[in-house]
Amino acid sequence: MAQDSGASKGWYGVAAALALAGCVAGAAILWHAVGLLAQALPFEVPGTFAIELAGPGRYALWHDHATAFGGEVFAVDPRLPPGVRIRVVGPGGPVELARVSGSSTAQVGATERVQIRSFQAVDAGRHEIIVEGDFPRRVFSVGPDNLLRSVALMFGGIAAILFAVMAGGGLAVWVYFNRDAVERARTQPGGTAMTSETTGGPSTKGPETDNSMKQLTQVVYALQAASFLVGVSLIAAVIVNYVKREDVAGTLYESHFTWQIRTFWWSLLWGAIGAVLMIVVVGFAVLAADAIWFLYRVIKGWLRLSEGKPMYEGAK
Repeated sequence: MAQDSGASKGWYGVAAALALAGCVAGAAILWHAVGLLAQALPFEVPGTFAIELAGPGRYALWHDHATAFGGEVFAVDPRLPPGVRIRVVGPGGPVELARVSGSSTAQVGATERVQIRSFQAVDAGRHEIIVEGDFPRRVFSVGPDNLLRSVALMFGGIAAILFAVMAGGGLAVWVYFNRDAVERARTQPGGTAMTSETTGGPSTKGPETDNSMKQLTQVVYALQAASFLVGVSLIAAVIVNYVKREDVAGTLYESHFTWQIRTFWWSLLWGAIGAVLMIVVVGFAVLAADAIWFLYRVIKGWLRLSEGKPMYEGAK
């Protein structure tokens, strides 16, 4: 086998970029998941704790059995002490508390907690959490009931990291065992770019090179389509576009790369606008329109590629 060529090293770079993008995205998801649990506010019991709730919603009450609070370290039995009585009073009166089935636990930094109750806040405003009983001091906390969402995000973050590492590693392994073919496709005799004006057909750099570039362009469209299920694949797609853009210059695939790059940036822009506007109903409409437009671009580009046509009139 030949030594790693510039072409092979370029593909190794794509593999590394794919793995890195997935790891960064996965880490961001995990960080967000931990942040959801960190929204709980601690307070000492027995006693009364008042909290201003921003709006209606489901809230969780936690027993922080291992934590540091008020300059003290608490380490107690995770089980509630006998005789503990818990009440919640909202702006409209007493709020019904629901017992938590099973054992819902979480760890945020050095704090270990177990969920003990949940309640549905009907109104925004001041809520008092009253904990009574004859037991040693300990720490409770209250916050939005984000446990299930946080767990789902954690699994999603881990899945994104694993997928990216496996995809990047798989691509690197494929390039390693096929680096001879990669090098032949790049250095094919007579591989000088020929335009449609001189050949009467699409621009090529030799049959093997042309086939390689077509497959690469198809891979990018596939990664863009896969982003509906695995969002990180969209980042991998645009990285491939920029890394391999020079290789497709002067061919009909150059117009497809331009089309794909514009699809990414415009979709990202409208997605950001839609996310900001989600505070009002119109944000969901913007996001839905962005998704439909994105899908249209992917399908249209893939169809024209399968027909051997450039994306723009007058393009090579």
